Amino acid sequence: MKNPIIETELGNEKQCSKCKDFWPMDSEFFFARLGNPRKDGTRIPQFDAVCKACYEVFYRKRNATRRNHIRSNAERLVTA
Repeated sequence: MKNPIIETELGNEKQCSKCKDFWPMDSEFFFARLGNPRKDGTRIPQFDAVCKACYEVFYRKRNATRRNHIRSNAERLVTA
């Protein structure tokens, strides 16, 4: 099931699947990647289901023993 998106006076907000809080739907709070191209050739960003704060808590701790290992596509884009 997709995470709910609500529209507020500040813009669209998306619910994190881990903490269940609503955050602004932008690259400051969620990792983003470009989606598949549309018929007109444009690509819009798609945001991950987990916010960046929860990503740190839930996903990085289990791989903390690895060195120099990029753990996700979102991190690969950020470090490039």
